Formats: sequence, structure tokens, C-alpha cells
Amino acid sequence: MFKSAIGMLHEMKSFSDVRQSNFWPSFITSVSNLLSSLLLVPDNTEKGVLYLLRGLLNAISESNETVPAFTRCNLFIKVLALLTAYSQDQYLHRIDKIESNETLYSNDPKFLDQIAQISMTVLNEIFSYIGGNDKSHGKGTCILLLLDTIISHGKLDDETMCKMLSSVWKLAIRSGCCDQKHLVSISS
Repeated sequence: MFKSAIGMLHEMKSFSDVRQSNFWPSFITSVSNLLSSLLLVPDNTEKGVLYLLRGLLNAISESNETVPAFTRCNLFIKVLALLTAYSQDQYLHRIDKIESNETLYSNDPKFLDQIAQISMTVLNEIFSYIGGNDKSHGKGTCILLLLDTIISHGKLDDETMCKMLSSVWKLAIRSGCCDQKHLVSISS
């Protein structure tokens, strides 16, 4: 079921609704729900760690022609939040009698290394969008979403994480496409 849903992303070019602007918010919501579900779905150990998530990331990355850059960036930020959930010792949610990745890999250094590698790839995708010169509303929204995600999910006692937070904060101020009142409310 999950593999089929991810596979449908490759078929998006043929969807007639894709050309309508109101399609994308629903699409983001649907993929967000899929991401939430992936946390509880155990990996197929024969296909590798985070097999389904990697498939979803590949589908998003390969959809440059179909999916707007803002939507892809938004989804990558949501993936980043999922990756932080994967890295926890204990997951917030469980399903009885289902061995999730928490049971399969909890604190396994190889699993955490895979999460770190995927996180770097995702961050590169995010920064390639938000680091651009355009001052679109979508860029500002993604910068704020990334700030919120770092604050909500990041280990702020980690020096590297604090540096990234500071960089994104400065980018938000420098870009001028973010609501200054929201930036002040985040810092409070």
C-alpha cells in the first residue's frame, strides 16, 4: 500500500488536477500524512534501511518538472521532522504487535548514520531553495517552516544545530520575505 502510494508520485504528470493551484495544499497534506504513517511502518530489512522513505525522497526529487519548488521544499522540511522522530530512542506512537524501526534499529549506529546522511541530503535540497535570490512568499514560508522545525525538533544544545539555527535566522532577516513579528515571537 505504501509503496503504491509512493509510486503514484512518479505518475503525477498524468494527473489533470496538477495544473490547478488548489491541488498543492492538499498534496502537501496527503504526503504529510504518508510521512507520519511511515514512522510506524517497519522497514523491509531485505531492501535496506528506510527503504520507503528513500523511495519517497527519490520521487519528490525526480518531480522537478511537475511539483513546484515551494512544495518540494515544504515536503523536504516535513521529511526532516520525520528523520528526527526516527532518531529517537523511543517513538511517540506505537502499534501493538508491530515491530517498527524503533524495535528493529533503536540506537543502532548504522541506522543513526543513515539518518544523518539522509538529513544532509534533505538539508542540501532545502538550502538550495531557500538560499536563492528570489523573494517569493513561498521562500519566506519555507524559511519560517525550517526555523520552526529546527526549534521544535532539533537538539539545540548541539553546537552545529545552533549554528544552523543562527544561519537560517539570519537568512530570514536578510531575505526580507518573512514577517518580522513572527521572527520576534519565535525568539521569545
